[in-house]
Amino acid sequence: MKITIIQEDMKITIIQEDIDNGKAGSAFHCPISNAVNRLYPTAKNNSYEYQKAVTGPFWIRHGNLSQRESYALPEEAIKFIYNFDTGNYVEPITFIAKRCEE
Repeated sequence: MKITIIQEDMKITIIQEDIDNGKAGSAFHCPISNAVNRLYPTAKNNSYEYQKAVTGPFWIRHGNLSQRESYALPEEAIKFIYNFDTGNYVEPITFIAKRCEE
């Protein structure tokens, strides 16, 4: 199965609106997913596995849910997720997610 790569590295900028519309503990509606949906409209159903967040991956899924790309989250994004999900204050952030093999 061929997967179309959105891009090798993804620059993700989380704005206040992504935070305000984010849902703690929700892989599909977290601020990172909101930002990716806003920045890359062809990507759908973005999610991450919280249990694997220490090492990644952040999944970008395409129309067919069996097609996905994986991106490793940098340390600052992992800390952002943890703080957001535990109810701590977070600010807008920009980071680079690196494409990785599954």
